[in-house]
Amino acid sequence: MLLKVVPYRVEWPRVFTQWKQRIAKAISLTDCAIDHIGSTAVTGLEAKPIIDIQLRVASLEEAKTSLVNDLAQIGLEHRSDIKQDRPPNWTSSPTHSWSKLYFRTSHDMEHPIHLHVRAFGSPNARYALLFRDYLRADGVARSTYGQFKETLSNYVAEESTPGGTGPYLDLKDPMFDLLAHIAEQWAIQSKWNC
Repeated sequence: MLLKVVPYRVEWPRVFTQWKQRIAKAISLTDCAIDHIGSTAVTGLEAKPIIDIQLRVASLEEAKTSLVNDLAQIGLEHRSDIKQDRPPNWTSSPTHSWSKLYFRTSHDMEHPIHLHVRAFGSPNARYALLFRDYLRADGVARSTYGQFKETLSNYVAEESTPGGTGPYLDLKDPMFDLLAHIAEQWAIQSKWNC
């Protein structure tokens, strides 16, 4: 069953910071960046109580071996069945450029973690940062998206996995893509850059 979408919780940035420090200490990579992404990174936005973290690395292939071992030591399980993000249908970037490594904690924890490892400069790394920053900047988009997610989770919680796959993801993705398309226009107007 889906972890329900809940009102924004003030502890989410603190939980991210704690995990950022744990990840930074655990990994042997030096050329990387750790970002708080997803809905819990947007103050005031309703979200599933899962902290999404993005680890940007120079090369996924070079990072994979060390990360699987390093992150297991702090309770992050590598999910080898998840190898890429779904590109929005309006993108022209090749599908393979949306590759990633994916790790997570148990959903039974008080603050579950999903860690998305993406390459610097990849479209999926940019997409996560753009979407976060756009929702931080646009209050109407933020509140509308939050209300949509909360309503959706109430309808499909029983048929979706705790992390949000199944009907929840299938129905949320088109809204996400629409907002990301609008965010691209915002990025041009505001001269946003990651």
